[in-house]
Amino acid sequence: MVELAADEIEVAAQRLLGLSTAEVPLEAQRRLRTSTSDGKAPPCIVIHSATPVLRNLQGDLDKYAHTGVAEDTATYMETRAVTLAEPGDLVVGRTEPWLAAAREAGVEAVVVPGEEYYYLSQALLQTMVRSGPEAPAVRRLADALEAVPGTEIKLYSLDLELQIALLYLRRLAGIEVIYTDANSPEVSSYWNTKAPIYPRAWDAAIVDAADEPGLAPMRRRLGLDYERLPGYAFDAAQPEELLLSARLMRERHLLDRACIKASRGGGGARIVIGFDITDEAALRRFAEEHRDFDELFIMEENVSYDTVAVGGQRVPVAPSAHIRHGGLADGVTLQLTQGTNWQGNVYLDRDGWIGLGLNARIYDSVRDTVARLKEALGAQLVTGGVDFAVAKGIAALQDPNLSSHGAEYLRRYVDRTGVPYAATKVFRPSIEADLRTLRAVPHPGAEVVSTVPGNWGMLAAGGASPDEAVSRVMAFERELVSRWLA
Repeated sequence: MVELAADEIEVAAQRLLGLSTAEVPLEAQRRLRTSTSDGKAPPCIVIHSATPVLRNLQGDLDKYAHTGVAEDTATYMETRAVTLAEPGDLVVGRTEPWLAAAREAGVEAVVVPGEEYYYLSQALLQTMVRSGPEAPAVRRLADALEAVPGTEIKLYSLDLELQIALLYLRRLAGIEVIYTDANSPEVSSYWNTKAPIYPRAWDAAIVDAADEPGLAPMRRRLGLDYERLPGYAFDAAQPEELLLSARLMRERHLLDRACIKASRGGGGARIVIGFDITDEAALRRFAEEHRDFDELFIMEENVSYDTVAVGGQRVPVAPSAHIRHGGLADGVTLQLTQGTNWQGNVYLDRDGWIGLGLNARIYDSVRDTVARLKEALGAQLVTGGVDFAVAKGIAALQDPNLSSHGAEYLRRYVDRTGVPYAATKVFRPSIEADLRTLRAVPHPGAEVVSTVPGNWGMLAAGGASPDEAVSRVMAFERELVSRWLA
């Protein structure tokens, strides 16, 4: 798999726009407008690419190195996004599972060459550089924008590559602005990471422990008051800051183990739990292994989540609240996980939360924190979610997913079916488990959302209670296993 280097992206910006990459975000602020529509009025163009902001390629490689299981995040992101399209929309992608999903949905597929590139955004960018408006995919997208200038482009995240690509399409289409459903470039690239939750270790070391919270960018720059776990941001390329983080965790918080996470990571990827922070040799090995990573990491308390029984499953109390169409969405979701990896969601309203025996104060706190984050970021934030860890009586803000996200597919299922409660479950389909085969399996109250045969799939189910929804989706997965389809 190929990933474009920074100098190649610089060349693309200069050739296509006559701008440096440093100038692109400012032009994007002028020419790319955020739409807060519910997306129901076509036409739309769906371009859901994995993003270098979250280092999805590195996450896939890390998971394969540690488990031997290859997870093609780029392909499943492109494929599942087809469900966001309506008849009359265009969907953009490259792979066979994506194309099969587009055909099944009856929407027009715009095929971008360059399967060797991990990121769809980079494949599109290279197609523009090499062929310009002569490339069929580029021409089709420009024509669609010219024909209906109000067309909304649905994105996973507005990263630098897509900013360049959309600005180029705007020029080809001869229109003033392009509308997207994405957050601003600043939110997409900076606030959509974990580091702003925590103070840098270098900064924290020169103040008293009581003054640490005010150093975290999310509090210092946004004025956001929130609960968090003890922790620090550090640069792995600077071993002394890593060692300092460990010392602060030991001395100020009396901890001997911690969780280490890449700030730019998604879906539970690139997380090390139970790290012995008293072992200086192990800390230095970690620094050596990550010295070439141009990013920040997080060291935080290795917390044990509270758990709750739902549908016969023991689920960590890891709620998320979401922003949709520019406002706070109804309810919350709980995450289904396997280890640190996201495996689905359960939708709950306040009654459903309390019905599981969970504290109403925590529910209200989670929603209030996300509402205040939206207020702090204003029109820059129109979509996304924030994950929390519930332990020791608090809801600690852990992970801002300020882009499109997996729980959106659950929420769209609730919108479409009108069920009071619902759950999604990620599963590994067999190589024979294409969309038509899976959808031919009867299972009342449940459905197949998406599949990448042999790699990744998602199921959804509804119910009159959270327990019924989770029970149904788990039973559907067991049915597919019994038929050798999972």
